Amino acid sequence: SNTIIQDGCYIGSHVIIYQGAVVEKGTAIEEQGVIESGVQIGQSSYIVYGAQLGANSKVGDQCVIGGFVAERTEIGKRSRIFGSLLHRHHEPHLPWDENIEPSPTLGDNVIVGFNSSVIGDIDVGNNVYITANTLVTEDVPPETIVTGRDNKIPIEEWQGPLSDTPYLSTNGG
Repeated sequence: SNTIIQDGCYIGSHVIIYQGAVVEKGTAIEEQGVIESGVQIGQSSYIVYGAQLGANSKVGDQCVIGGFVAERTEIGKRSRIFGSLLHRHHEPHLPWDENIEPSPTLGDNVIVGFNSSVIGDIDVGNNVYITANTLVTEDVPPETIVTGRDNKIPIEEWQGPLSDTPYLSTNGG
């Protein structure tokens, strides 16, 4: 399949874009990014220095990706990923290419903080903030802040500095 890079994109030095990737208009990929085969990146997204998007992953419009995204992961619009979206690797005895595990699925307006991990067949709803150094191994409902290990707090109960941010509002940020 063809690799497609639409108008108005910026591709930095030492970026690897594999066959079959689609980079929609207005997207920027900073230096040393890796975009594997079949990846789809939405309009006006920003791939930060050294980020990696695994094969057949999908990134929505206006996203910022600064971490690692496992194969077949789906990320909604206006999300910001600075941690890792990973597979569980429950069957390490299988050959690498035969072990097709489910990947995380993230809604719109999701933030994954630095050094955080979302692991496995996890559904993360819209308007979710996963704080730095957090481990997510369970589904996360919409309008939730997640801290520590799977500690989910509804936004309306959160007392921290994000309690009134328009980014996590139900009006779409």
